[in-house]
Amino acid sequence: MIVYYRAMRTKDENKRFAIYHAAMEVITDNGLANTSMSKIARAAGVSSSTIYVYFENKEDMLNKLYLMAKEELSASMFQGANECTEVKASLELFLRKYVSHSLSFPIKFSFQEQFYNSPNISPETREKTLLYYAPLSELLDRGIRQGIIKDYSQELIVAFTFAPLIFIVKAHHNNELDATEQLVDKAIEMAWQAIRA
Repeated sequence: MIVYYRAMRTKDENKRFAIYHAAMEVITDNGLANTSMSKIARAAGVSSSTIYVYFENKEDMLNKLYLMAKEELSASMFQGANECTEVKASLELFLRKYVSHSLSFPIKFSFQEQFYNSPNISPETREKTLLYYAPLSELLDRGIRQGIIKDYSQELIVAFTFAPLIFIVKAHHNNELDATEQLVDKAIEMAWQAIRA
């Protein structure tokens, strides 16, 4: 009996990251509907067949990219999360790190914003992203329990704290305003005033 073995293509980390970053740029520039796997392959400098070593299809690619971007953002935001125990100071630190990361990586920021409400993001991916933000959720719970933060849903609290900062980052990337430290400080203070008990 003759047994045929299919050659397995090995995954190269450099190629994987080249594809990730090229995909994010192409999708951010063109939108998902106008992005083909061949366009991404050209931008990454790999063959179209190489893309399928890393992604099953476009939907799989979108979910993996979104998870990767969210994981990087959360790692940046929550580094040293246990060093500060005071609720307000911790929240301000998280928000400043969010702004810093989002300003430093405009493509990743735009990609995440573009696909935050996308129907292409699976429920499983959305659930995984919640795990990345556990330190924020735990901090808000603690603030509510201690009577420091209003006893509202976390979704509403997050909307009031992050929306002004998202606006500032978007406007900065669009050259509509300069996201100075003073402006960010004011937005964070306004957000705190909106949610504090």
